[in-house]
Amino acid sequence: MPLDKNRYLLYPHCFVPDEEGYCWISTNRGLFKSSLPELIDAFEHNSPSVYYHYFGKKDGMEMTELNGGCTPCALRLKG
Repeated sequence: MPLDKNRYLLYPHCFVPDEEGYCWISTNRGLFKSSLPELIDAFEHNSPSVYYHYFGKKDGMEMTELNGGCTPCALRLKG
């Protein structure tokens, strides 16, 4: 999987696909959203880059350390 420009994705903790074709990735430095087909293509064809949308403190997150340590690693809420 290609890294993001800040290399925050060196330590991903959880990958959660959604119904809209995106994959949400939690890390020690924030949350990333990426196209699941684009991630699969990068894996299968060794693509050098993937677009990641980053969510962090500037997006209203008080804490960006999403390092898991629990099961399940994410919650899916209705709506």
